[in-house]
Amino acid sequence: MPGEGNVRVGFLVAGLLLVVFGWGGAVILNVYLHTIAPPNGIPVLLWRVYPGWSLYDGVLAFLGVLATLVGLGMLYLARHKPSGSVRLPDTEGELRPDTVLP
Repeated sequence: MPGEGNVRVGFLVAGLLLVVFGWGGAVILNVYLHTIAPPNGIPVLLWRVYPGWSLYDGVLAFLGVLATLVGLGMLYLARHKPSGSVRLPDTEGELRPDTVLP
């Protein structure tokens, strides 16, 4: 029956991506770069990273923590939603073909 797929897989994948990129990318990498930066800074792509914190760094860390919390919420939902079959939509031929417009 259409619509009875496993939503837990989507929550799990999205939650893990948000946790990895939010916490790992925006927080840990940010702190690490500021820790190893010399007083004159180090170039990273288009930016120059200095040992001190700026408003940009604080906002990036906040967004990383926020993304991590949303990801943890999705992982919680993935754990507590009822399980269903894991399959791609319409792999069993249950959906009607789209109607052709005149």
